[in-house]
Amino acid sequence: MKKILFALALLIMVGFDASTASAQIRWPFGAADATVLNASQTSDTLNVSNTMTIVTLSDTLHSAYTIAVQASSELKAGALVFIITRCGAITRTTTFSTSLLTGFTITTTLSGTANKSKLTPFVYDGTHFLNYATSVQLN
Repeated sequence: MKKILFALALLIMVGFDASTASAQIRWPFGAADATVLNASQTSDTLNVSNTMTIVTLSDTLHSAYTIAVQASSELKAGALVFIITRCGAITRTTTFSTSLLTGFTITTTLSGTANKSKLTPFVYDGTHFLNYATSVQLN
């Protein structure tokens, strides 16, 4: 009985909240999200809820492409998003568009290189996703 009372007291002391017991375990304590967007279209929506999200496109870009980004209401400043794009024989442009539903804007445009892949990093400042470094060519 003493052990049960001790366990209950310990849960109360550390602020156990049953509503968060099933919450998503986010990176770095859980896995990063790996998302694939449909590159055969001209646009797609990226929903970000984890503190690290790695995005790849399902296909080589064959036309200009727009990504609308929506952040979860629980997302905290410091969340990272890495977007990997691939171009075919013709250079393509990826635009990171305004998301009206969540009230933040990404204004970065990535110009691809023919037959190459690029990784573009973003960090969330609590309001906006900011492109914090130059895109890296992967191949």
